[in-house]
Amino acid sequence: YGMKLPAWKIKFTVLFILLISSVLVGGVGAYHFFKISRIIKERIYSELIFAAQSKTEVVETYIDGFEYEAQILSDVLAVKLLEKNPNMTEVTDLLSSVASRASEIAHIDLISPEGFTIASSDKSKVGDDKTKKATYTEGKKELFFNNLHLSSGGNKPAFGVSVPILGENKQLLGVVLVD
Repeated sequence: YGMKLPAWKIKFTVLFILLISSVLVGGVGAYHFFKISRIIKERIYSELIFAAQSKTEVVETYIDGFEYEAQILSDVLAVKLLEKNPNMTEVTDLLSSVASRASEIAHIDLISPEGFTIASSDKSKVGDDKTKKATYTEGKKELFFNNLHLSSGGNKPAFGVSVPILGENKQLLGVVLVD
């Protein structure tokens, strides 16, 4: 008991104990940090999933309404196009009237079975060649939603819906495009 330890051993022992304590505290702190960060990441992920699902439901409801309106417009245009000599001025007026009532509609086009715009709520679109556009090539087969894009003004996100106009015996009379 009367032994005196050298100063270097005492310093070494104290430093060793401090080092072990630091490693233990750091390890426990790192464990809790990673555990808490994982919990936060999972919480953020679940909130993002919930928000995405909510937005999806809103968009689906909006698209369903848009689809319904496009189908009604297609049916009305079918009746007009089945007339012996359809009055394209009346068709253009109808398209303009419908487009002006909905601020989210940029324009409505009536595309011939051959793929050219024959009437539009935007008169500058009449004569446009749509033969290579998916809104025509897919829209003449069935209801078609094109990809999200910038509106023709370039300042708003937009998408188009096209639907075939069918006459007797499923004869293609044209395609209506609502953009």
